[in-house]
Amino acid sequence: MFLLTFAKTGTTKSDFKIKIKECERENIDILLTKSFNRFGHDAKEGLEAIRKIRMAGKRIIFEKN
Repeated sequence: MFLLTFAKTGTTKSDFKIKIKECERENIDILLTKSFNRFGHDAKEGLEAIRKIRMAGKRIIFEKN
């Protein structure tokens, strides 16, 4: 199944965590996000989120950064 998802401005971090869980459950194949900054409050948190998504075998597309 192919599902491309994105979040609009104003989306909360908990909404983003739900997207990560959906990747792990194999409900999302590709995650489109505006920038790396959307993944966490700091670089460590962002890298951990990216690692979880990639470990689930999912692709991440950044619009910028």
